[in-house]
Amino acid sequence: MNKLKVILATIVLFSTNIISAPKVYESLGQDIEILRDDCLLYTKSSLISKKIKSKCNKHIKDTNIAFKFGYELDKDVANDNASDSKLSKFLSMLKKADKNINPLNRYIKFAIKEARENNNVELYYQLAQGNSLSLRAKDYAFMKKNENIFIKIKRYRKYFHLPENYEKKRVVPMFRKKEEVKVVKEVVKKPHKILYKGEALKYRKECDTGHAKGCYKLAIAFSKGHNIEKNKIKATDCYMKACDSGHKESCFKLGNMFNSGKGVNQDYQKAKDAYSKSCSIGYAKSCFILGNWQSKGDKIKQNHSRSIKSYTKACNGGYIEGCYKLAIIYYTAKNTKKNKSKAIKYLDTACKKGHLNSCLLVGNIWMKDKKYKKSDKALDKACKGEITKGCAILGESLYRRTNMKDNYKKASSYLQKACENKDARACYIYANINARGLGVKQNIKKAFDLYDQACKANHIKSCFNVAKAYRKGVGVRRDKSKALELYRKSCDNGLAKGCFYFAKESKDNEIATKYYKKSCEIGYPTGCLEYGKNLYKGKGVAKNIKKAKKVLGKSCKKGNKQACNFCFVNLNECK
Repeated sequence: MNKLKVILATIVLFSTNIISAPKVYESLGQDIEILRDDCLLYTKSSLISKKIKSKCNKHIKDTNIAFKFGYELDKDVANDNASDSKLSKFLSMLKKADKNINPLNRYIKFAIKEARENNNVELYYQLAQGNSLSLRAKDYAFMKKNENIFIKIKRYRKYFHLPENYEKKRVVPMFRKKEEVKVVKEVVKKPHKILYKGEALKYRKECDTGHAKGCYKLAIAFSKGHNIEKNKIKATDCYMKACDSGHKESCFKLGNMFNSGKGVNQDYQKAKDAYSKSCSIGYAKSCFILGNWQSKGDKIKQNHSRSIKSYTKACNGGYIEGCYKLAIIYYTAKNTKKNKSKAIKYLDTACKKGHLNSCLLVGNIWMKDKKYKKSDKALDKACKGEITKGCAILGESLYRRTNMKDNYKKASSYLQKACENKDARACYIYANINARGLGVKQNIKKAFDLYDQACKANHIKSCFNVAKAYRKGVGVRRDKSKALELYRKSCDNGLAKGCFYFAKESKDNEIATKYYKKSCEIGYPTGCLEYGKNLYKGKGVAKNIKKAKKVLGKSCKKGNKQACNFCFVNLNECK
């Protein structure tokens, strides 16, 4: 069949004075190119035999030479310099590349058979996924046993033409039937069309006639290798052409390529120009990227006022990340005047469009302003969107509103969800609810488990409560050594009560006085009372009346009546 194509082409070529040829170039060229793509796959595999690889390398070399000559011939045709001899040479090159098809098919056929018989699934898949043959019934049976292979091979249906009822057929023809060649005389304008298949050919024609969208789609085809050989440089050229015609997505993609340095030399200034053009046309994401660059100043010159304008354009263009960025700038007063109302406006806009972090932040702001109806709605949206912090803040907010008893039950559901997602503070508050039986049935054991879970996540108040439970034996067996360990842990992490109780439970006067002192320094009045008494008595520390007066006076000023009485009775007055 391939020989027939070449003969027919030659007859038509030399039977006319003008340079003309049948569409046989496209059909024959595509067969050659499909096998070349298969060979590119095989040559990379470590499992394919050397014989197949060497034949494939020869085919790849011959095919590339033919295609390169085809490109040169295309230029000659465009300039009216093409000749019959050049076209004849091009046909002979195609014929030379075509010679490899039948031997290669035969080698691959035997390799597939051998892989199947030896149950070498990996080799079988590598051979089968690339070659352009149909398979025998035995192959389908083998694939059925290896379900993963069968699923993967079905994705290459365009190569294999799998029949739906293949199980009922004994044998499927080994070689794919080729379509009959239709010889149609026409002036040879684009011999290079053999490199473009399907949609890529359509986009090439559209781009050549000045359609920006065609250039854009052709660029994507070059970028991803869809129906065409992957080529980042050509993709960049197509994006440039489309961008010059005012196609905003192409300008954005071009900016990405200059930014990443893929298919073109990395150039942030050119990337900025492409993003700027795309932004000015109305592509919101370009405005957002431009705003980031202007804000940070790491790739282009820093300009905060321009970054705010870019973010505003992004937000107004529907890119919600731009609204969020604007809100943060206005709320934190970073590089501009603080404007809470503008921040809330942009956060609310972004939240309504589904930006969950905006819901979290605006809900938190409204909660602090005691606008509970709005805050609950926003935080609930964040919580349902799996933002754990939203569940935790809403649960705690409901828990703190003591004037509304029904809130405890609602708070429990939000806090439980946050706790299950490992929010330690939510576990602590949820434990408080269970320990006191607020809106739920009192459950001391569950409360202890929740405190313990939060403590393991380094929530210090929870560790203190676990220590208390071990000391008193509430919800768990009494264990004084564990209680002391946890009191000390809470103290070392800055909890004054932890220091006080560790000192109180300690049998060593010197250690006790040390931790009473630490408790006092952190700001616990009762710790100051005990430390002052020890200074007065010289218990665990050198006696120091003057210092005792000062420490006890500190405790008295903070409202500890025992310290005031001790000073009055024993020291006449406190400092």
